[in-house]
Amino acid sequence: GAIGAAAALAMILTRSGALDEAQALGERVLRDSREVFGATALDTLTAQRQLAATLYVRGDATGALVQQREAASGLAQRLGSTHPEALLARGEQGTMALALGELAEAEAALLPAIEGLASQLPADHRALLSLREAALRLRIAQGRQEEARGLLATLWPQVQAKHGPVSVGAAAIAK
Repeated sequence: GAIGAAAALAMILTRSGALDEAQALGERVLRDSREVFGATALDTLTAQRQLAATLYVRGDATGALVQQREAASGLAQRLGSTHPEALLARGEQGTMALALGELAEAEAALLPAIEGLASQLPADHRALLSLREAALRLRIAQGRQEEARGLLATLWPQVQAKHGPVSVGAAAIAK
């Protein structure tokens, strides 16, 4: 319907860099979705997640995290905490929390999401690799260098296998 088309357009606007328009449309989609479908409907929670992504890209990590927390919680309640979409939303919450330096929240969200998704997705799945990279950044931020090296040792071959040769700078970091 019209709400779904508007949601798709908001994501296209985000990807194309028209962030003011994307945010305004995303907020309208979320408002309309809540009115039409209810606050806990999957369409509403998806719209909320999309708005969080737009806010995050805009640099509003605080606003993004508020939206993402609510969407992740709603998806876990609606779909079950082990459903891949609920786990992805929780992992995205952890990534946003990490960007704000909220390390305890980042760890509490990222690690269970990675563990749950690892049993459901291929090891080289893009979303799973992204969350593992966030976990690597988390360990570095926590000053847990040995754990970070261990994560990098397992993550690096998967990235190379999936994406082929990488830059000399990235290779130097990995060694």
